[in-house]
Amino acid sequence: MLRYLWACLVCLFSIHALAALNFSVQTVDGVQWVKVDGTIDEHEDFYIDSQHNLNSQLRGQISVNYPTVFEFQSPGGYGNTADNVAELLTRIAHDIEFNGNEVWSYVATHCESACVPLFVSFRKRAMDSTAKIGLHAASVNGVMSEWGTYLYLFFLESKGVSKDWVQSKNNVFRSTMITYFYASQLVAENSGIVEAMDSILSRNQLIDQIKAKANQ
Repeated sequence: MLRYLWACLVCLFSIHALAALNFSVQTVDGVQWVKVDGTIDEHEDFYIDSQHNLNSQLRGQISVNYPTVFEFQSPGGYGNTADNVAELLTRIAHDIEFNGNEVWSYVATHCESACVPLFVSFRKRAMDSTAKIGLHAASVNGVMSEWGTYLYLFFLESKGVSKDWVQSKNNVFRSTMITYFYASQLVAENSGIVEAMDSILSRNQLIDQIKAKANQ
């Protein structure tokens, strides 16, 4: 069965492991657009760490020769898996930047729960004006994890999220229920998740901005 699933992954890259995360890659006007969507499944680690190497598959699809946007659209899933996927994608992003190209992360619609660490793992972040992210406390089997939440908040702050903002949302990070924040609210409250109004962009606006900088 696993061999069959791997064969499907190789033949059609945008259909990925166990109907979990999907990866699709296209180039639009000289900007490479990598869309990552679906649920962050606990089995994703198998495809990262085993001989069925997701790293090799992604590197075979993603070029280091173009400015690149990683778009995230996910309801979340397993936190440990999200950490591993984020590490993999940021290693690829580092190689793209090392080759002289910009890299952005982007949310066009929604990024919730374990998706948020993927989004904030990148230095340059943008959101559509209608996009939202969903935050809550870390949990194990539906029960809040104090230690897990501490590590989660430490991670967010290490990626530039404001410690003052996090502390002001104490009620959000004490509940396992998702609270949503739209892009304009994140900017207005100086959250550090997206840092300025010029980080609130449509897909086309982001592509135009990246192209303009590349042509300078």
